[in-house]
Amino acid sequence: AYILDSPIIGGITEGSVAEQLDLQEKDQILSVNRIAVSSWKDVQAQLRKSEFPVIEFKIDRGGDVLLRKVSREYFSSGKTLGWKILIEPTIGQVSAGSPADKAGLLPNDRILEINDQKISDWSQISPLIQKTKGTEVMLSVQRQSSVISFTIKPQWNSGKKYWIVGISSQTIHVSESFPDALSLGMTQVYDITVKTFDFIFRLVQG
Repeated sequence: AYILDSPIIGGITEGSVAEQLDLQEKDQILSVNRIAVSSWKDVQAQLRKSEFPVIEFKIDRGGDVLLRKVSREYFSSGKTLGWKILIEPTIGQVSAGSPADKAGLLPNDRILEINDQKISDWSQISPLIQKTKGTEVMLSVQRQSSVISFTIKPQWNSGKKYWIVGISSQTIHVSESFPDALSLGMTQVYDITVKTFDFIFRLVQG
């Protein structure tokens, strides 16, 4: 569901192109190639459609407007700049019979703390769950106007080899226009084809 959120950068990967461009956490993307954007969906659409060799970003940093330019090759080759997208830690689904379900967590609960550590982004949740190594974890959530605490014992997922509590982030279903759907479809087919042949090439190389 983050695709409809404002395009505010949640963090920067160390050593990435984004770091070299001096992009920072909480920077908000205002435009891509001088076309205004108001959501991550808009950003993705403009990156997909752009035919310019250089992509220009207009950034708002605390009221100051900055310009950053990067070669389109980073996106056309499947690479990323290294920015992280802020995803609200609001539960979208609770798996039936999971530890979270048995504890009483519900969709739309917003996770505030895990073991007294404040949570502001969905990406913080799994690493903290893994650190418990199966021991009980304390979750504090906001449910409407109330703050509720839960004690949950993570469950080992033998297939994926990690600890789970049985929650997932919010999702939405979006209907695209025919031109956008066609463009998205072609892009995905291209990506899958490239990755397939890359895998075969690496397999042959050993």
